[in-house]
Amino acid sequence: MGAYRSTPLGKCRANTTQLLVHDLKALWRMLGIERWLVTGGSSGALLALAYGQAYPDACLGFVLSSILLDSLGEIDWFLHGMRLFYPQAHKHFTTWIPEEKRGDLLAAYEKRLFADAPAVRMEIARRWYRYSEDCALLAHDPQAVQQALKQNSVVYSTVRLRAHYFRHRMFLEPGQLINNMERIAHLPAAIVQSGHDVITPPQAAYRLHRAWPGSVLHIVPDAGHAPSEPRIQVQLMQALEKFRKEGNFS
Repeated sequence: MGAYRSTPLGKCRANTTQLLVHDLKALWRMLGIERWLVTGGSSGALLALAYGQAYPDACLGFVLSSILLDSLGEIDWFLHGMRLFYPQAHKHFTTWIPEEKRGDLLAAYEKRLFADAPAVRMEIARRWYRYSEDCALLAHDPQAVQQALKQNSVVYSTVRLRAHYFRHRMFLEPGQLINNMERIAHLPAAIVQSGHDVITPPQAAYRLHRAWPGSVLHIVPDAGHAPSEPRIQVQLMQALEKFRKEGNFS
């Protein structure tokens, strides 16, 4: 979902969380790995949790960041709530939609992301992608955002799949990941969460940590959502190194 090497790129048919979990199982078998440390950030963290709960015996532990779970509140926050912190970015995200239709931003975007006209699809994808990028960094970098928007295949595939997964509530039952924590609660976990992550706010990380007695929670105070944030990268590398040396995170 996040490597941009899948073909056909950005296709939504037969693309669900459950099928991605099966893909990871197939990769695990193909590589002949006995057990592995599972990592992921944002929607990757959600996939890591779903995979671990499906195949706990294949997991050594977890390193997760920018936690996204499976609640409608998280999706609604992205579509509507972030305007409290980024009103200008949200205005650009919504201004093309007639005011009477802004109650369902996801439907408005979906209609055009899957339209017949390629130019329409690309323009709408850029609006969504720009909104996400404008809100991802603690220190906004307009040049970096403009550079990212030039990657047409990444922009288009990312936004189509994100809308697809949002529409289907990440293909998970309400509360599924927290409710199934007993399947992996015995495994060690490092949870790295930015205190200024507006896209996936810290509340989900705290929920996950409370439901996971063996987890260690690291709150990085001076970073946003983007995995390129230097302090997030440092904390993730430290967690991986600690696990390499000691087999745990505590």
